Amino acid sequence: MGQPALPPTDRVRVRRQPDRGLYDRAAVDALLDEQLVAHVAFMDDGQPLCIPMLMARAGDSVYVHPVPPGAAPYGWARASPRA
Repeated sequence: MGQPALPPTDRVRVRRQPDRGLYDRAAVDALLDEQLVAHVAFMDDGQPLCIPMLMARAGDSVYVHPVPPGAAPYGWARASPRA
C-alpha cells in the first residue's frame, strides 16, 4: 500500500508553475532518488546564497553534503570569497 500524498502548505506549495507540482509521496521519493545534486539556498547577513550539495535519500531523511570547492560545478563558487 502506498503512502498518502503530502499535503501542500503555504510554505511548500509550488508557486511558479503550480500545475507541475508533485505532492504524491511515491512521486516525490522517486524524484529525490534520481537526483545527485541539491541546491540549498539560505540568507547570510542579508545576502541570499545558493550552494550545490551532493544529496541522498534514506527513508524519510534527505542527507546533503557540500561539494568540495575544487569540484564545484559552477564557476561562481570557485570565484566567490563567500562560497
